[in-house]
Amino acid sequence: MNNDKLKLIIKKIFGVGIVFVIAIGLWLVGSPSNARKIQDDKECLATLNNIKYQIASYLRRKKSLPKTLSELDIKANNLSTMEYSDLSKDEKYKYRICVNFHFNYSKDGEVYNYSFYDLSGDDYRYTSGRNCFNFECEKDKDNSWYSCNYVAD
Repeated sequence: MNNDKLKLIIKKIFGVGIVFVIAIGLWLVGSPSNARKIQDDKECLATLNNIKYQIASYLRRKKSLPKTLSELDIKANNLSTMEYSDLSKDEKYKYRICVNFHFNYSKDGEVYNYSFYDLSGDDYRYTSGRNCFNFECEKDKDNSWYSCNYVAD
């Protein structure tokens, strides 16, 4: 075997090795497209939580729920994709936010699944596609402060 053939074989082995390493990396980490979708889902959950606190603040100031989400002080790219509904009745402030997710929530912790459990104890569980989350807002015992809480179906 001459030197040129040996070099060619070594180059092919390295080329196959590099392709193999890239394929394993994509399999372990996921594609860039999936990474963007995971980030989108995480941002939706963070925005959902931010909306909850912003609505409580708005309610304290205005004594009513906002008519649209654009009345809130939220700077999020995904805000326009969220549907907001005021469900208030009988002096109870209730609202619903609907969001589209790319992936399912899963307890088994697969890489592409994500749940947002915030400090107030809300656990938003969802499936891929459109999901709606209901919230209730109530005054505290002093009647000076509102808090809004996720109400699981």
